[in-house]
Amino acid sequence: MTEEQSHSFLTEFINYVKQSKVVLLEDLASQVGLWTQDTINRIQDLLVEGTLTGVMDDWGKFIYIIPEELASVANFI
Repeated sequence: MTEEQSHSFLTEFINYVKQSKVVLLEDLASQVGLWTQDTINRIQDLLVEGTLTGVMDDWGKFIYIIPEELASVANFI
């Protein structure tokens, strides 16, 4: 995979998550052509980098939360 293809793949991955807001990890993996565990690892990496914000639940879903929503939750608590 070239650097341009890698960047395009990552952009597609991130956009799919952001547009969906709530994604089943299996569906996301299928959409982008990765194994489910690789998809989980990719999301965890993006969370650490700060590229994505959100939470993964125990039922195989990722919920994308924009930073403003996260701040609202923090203020509420």
